[in-house]
Amino acid sequence: MSLVGIREELITYRNDDFPRLLHALKSALAVVLSMLICMRLELRAPGTAMVSAAIVMIHQQSGMVIGRAFYRALGVFFGSLAGLTLICLFAQQPPLFLAGLAIWVGIFVAGSSYYKNFQSYGFVLSGYAASITAVPEWSNPYDVSTNVIHTVSEVVIGVAMSSLISALVFPQRVTPTLISWRYTALAKILPVILSAAGIRSGSEPMREYVQLVSDSATIDGLRAAAVFEEPEMRLRHESLVTLEQAFLDLVTRVHAIYKVREISADVDPVARTAVERILARLHSNLSKGDLHDLRTEDGLEQFHRSLKTTEHEFPDYIGSELEALSAGGSKSVEMVETVGAEVYAVIWSLRRFSSVCRTALRQPTGVSLTFPLVKVISFMRTAHLRSSGTIAMIAGLRAATAVGFVGATWIVSEWTNGFSALVSVAISSGLYSLSNAPVRSSWQAFVGCLLAWILGFFFEFLVFPLNGDVTLVIVCVAMAVSIGSYVNTFSNYAVLGAGFNLYFLYILSPTNPQIYNPPLFLDRGLALMFGIACAATAFSLIVPREGEWLAKVYSRRIRRLIVQAAEGDLSGRTTATIGASMRDLITGLVTVPNISRDFRETIIKRAFGALWVTQAILEVRRYSESDGGRLSVDWEDSMRRWRAAIVSMAAQATPDATEFAIRSTQDALKQLRVQSGGTQGQSHRAVFDMRVRLISAKIALYDLLEYPIARKGVRR
Repeated sequence: MSLVGIREELITYRNDDFPRLLHALKSALAVVLSMLICMRLELRAPGTAMVSAAIVMIHQQSGMVIGRAFYRALGVFFGSLAGLTLICLFAQQPPLFLAGLAIWVGIFVAGSSYYKNFQSYGFVLSGYAASITAVPEWSNPYDVSTNVIHTVSEVVIGVAMSSLISALVFPQRVTPTLISWRYTALAKILPVILSAAGIRSGSEPMREYVQLVSDSATIDGLRAAAVFEEPEMRLRHESLVTLEQAFLDLVTRVHAIYKVREISADVDPVARTAVERILARLHSNLSKGDLHDLRTEDGLEQFHRSLKTTEHEFPDYIGSELEALSAGGSKSVEMVETVGAEVYAVIWSLRRFSSVCRTALRQPTGVSLTFPLVKVISFMRTAHLRSSGTIAMIAGLRAATAVGFVGATWIVSEWTNGFSALVSVAISSGLYSLSNAPVRSSWQAFVGCLLAWILGFFFEFLVFPLNGDVTLVIVCVAMAVSIGSYVNTFSNYAVLGAGFNLYFLYILSPTNPQIYNPPLFLDRGLALMFGIACAATAFSLIVPREGEWLAKVYSRRIRRLIVQAAEGDLSGRTTATIGASMRDLITGLVTVPNISRDFRETIIKRAFGALWVTQAILEVRRYSESDGGRLSVDWEDSMRRWRAAIVSMAAQATPDATEFAIRSTQDALKQLRVQSGGTQGQSHRAVFDMRVRLISAKIALYDLLEYPIARKGVRR
């Protein structure tokens, strides 16, 4: 192998494998230190601290770890109080105690499904922490208060150690990841745009769209975590929100290019040639530079200047193309104008994204703030995202049913380790309800628990008896946690790695004195797996055929967002909420169960069309409010009628209502054509920009008309 090859291999290792290995070693260090501190303080269950450290260290970035640690401590505190309250109320009444526990877990699992980000994690911890603190000591209610104190102390030790290790030992900061995301996003989306504008564009890559939309969620999570790491990141909050919005708008524009290429396929040869020239010009302008140059500030600056020049020249270029077609039919002229408008919108959107990339993460000048922790938490999110209340209720019902079933089984069977099954089902019902695919995640955790059970038995009864020194325990625990944490860094097996660590540390929790009891150990492992299996079964059986119903729920929410875009205020918070909500709906549609592949593709295309419509509506309204004052009263009346038609279309969701919205858009375009005759300079450019957005809205409405949600796509 040549020196160049060796160098490339080392670079690949440094970028990919080394961070994974470093994270695995840091996780093991945090777990071992948590165990040693709890042993030194003679706390009851060092395993609680070890589990807390391992779960919090799921993320690699320091800000993510600290944010998760804060909400874990908060959730365990409130959950412990709930467990103590249940014991005080129903210490001698098992059915009422278990019913209260099931209701508590169900309510907070519903809350975790309803809210997003770290708040969701805090809810789920508040739910199952009640079972951790109350259930093991239920037979001895006078000892519950002591167990609460020990449990909270152990959790605080675990999250504190994980936060310190993550922040101080080779820290992986959020800000460099955000900087890297800018270049990665450009590197991913530019080839997709070039492919759409190319001569052989091929079929529309819906999977790539969904992946790009999912990538936009990355910055949302990183922004939420950054304030725990650097409080002054709040000063960049608006820029980061704009960065996320700009990227989402750019993804929508790629879909628009494919759509106009598709609808322009049947025009006459002369118009077709003009369309190909316009798309070729876009392809030529975007393929001049090298993607690697965008990793530098100078390269990004040059790319932005090039786009700005192209954006400035493009209206005149489109005008010349339309002039050359003036002798052709009106349909040909309209089609060329439509393609030109969408290409201009792509250039504008890409220029906007590159501009935000340049400024979003620059150090704010002239001011430096340090926020107290309370303000850091309150500033963590401006756009509050929530899921459907009905979906949250279903998640809560599943959790409550699973916990209630396991609790009833425990009482009837008088199973010695039944409390372990109850704790396990509470944890599984809460944690894996946060996943887009809870059934798959639960069974991955089941496999992780099985592997942890086998390895734990090997260590506990075949290795540890060889040497009574704690060093052997440290080595074995560190080795196992490192493997689990390394597996956790791969997204497809993240639950498997996290589940292995969680249940390995829970099963192997060291005690003083250590008890040699293989049957009890095996029974405890079986109880944990039984709890996970019950949670997975609840996810599968309760509302099992929810595909069509979920699709309808998502469709209604999409229509509400369109109404909000047409009627709501134009503040940054509103537009950020609309964009992020549409993004979450699209990623949620990918995991809707029990529907056919064709139906899934149809509803995803419809969701992209709705996203396209909302973006166009918001842009038209912005331009109308900023520059509409230069136009006549007739334009204001036309805008009111257009917005009313959009609201009616979203409310009725019928082809007739959509066609009426298209006609209203065409009427607004005619009004703009009349207005453009008497404008010049900036006013003329404003009219051009509004025409571009209205043309985009018209094509997006046609897209919605083409992809209605049909019942026949649901798998029976």
